[in-house]
Amino acid sequence: MSTAAGWYDDPTRAGRLRYWDGSTWTEWVSSDGQTSSDPLPGAPAVAEVAATPVVATPVVETPAVAQPYVATPIQPTP
Repeated sequence: MSTAAGWYDDPTRAGRLRYWDGSTWTEWVSSDGQTSSDPLPGAPAVAEVAATPVVATPVVETPAVAQPYVATPIQPTP
């Protein structure tokens, strides 16, 4: 069972909250009602991540398979 996304005690610094996205801690922290960004120790800063080149993986689309047409007989109305 996973922990729901939300604000929890910051595991890196007492007295403030850090946002848990449901699977990992984020860079977003809150102290005295003010939110700000504070990357986790050892995590790359947002600028470093943005500067990292991304290699796109080609998307191979599978062609749709045509379904055979089945005629439905029309019933005469009485």
